[in-house]
Amino acid sequence: MRTELLERRQAIPADVRRRHDEVITGLVRRSRFFREARTVALYVPVRSEVDLMTLVGVDGKTFVFPRVTGTDLVFSPADPTSDLAPGTYGIPEPTSSVCVDMGEVDLVLVPGIAFDRYGHRLGYGKGFYDRLIRCNPGVVFMGVCLEEFLLDSLPVDPWDARVAYVVTQAGIYNGGKV
Repeated sequence: MRTELLERRQAIPADVRRRHDEVITGLVRRSRFFREARTVALYVPVRSEVDLMTLVGVDGKTFVFPRVTGTDLVFSPADPTSDLAPGTYGIPEPTSSVCVDMGEVDLVLVPGIAFDRYGHRLGYGKGFYDRLIRCNPGVVFMGVCLEEFLLDSLPVDPWDARVAYVVTQAGIYNGGKV
């Protein structure tokens, strides 16, 4: 399923993806979760993931990016134009060893290959975001994908964790209340 969905996502023409990225970024920017957040955890898009990088620089917000440490994700502040280098799995990560306490993070934008209407996520299979979500129930986690990758349901394992919201170019969905 991962391989098929990744191939479908990567086959979407770049100009179409850019248009969808702009709409999704606008929806995130206007959401109360983003407006009220002081610290936002963002990701560096890889493999045709939705690109939200134009959010960086919004006044009054601190942006932090994930770095793999063992079996966990930690977040560090970074300037995405100069403070990132290929890390685990070749994904750009902050070069700083400074970690932000998750209690300071108000919103985590979560990439995924696909999400379902209940907030379940299909990622790359390592469980980093599942562990992060489970350990931080007071943080808002918002999944990000294109509408065609918001599925009716996904296979769910006992260790899978759900995001509270999913944003696509069609809107922001509340897990279970689409």
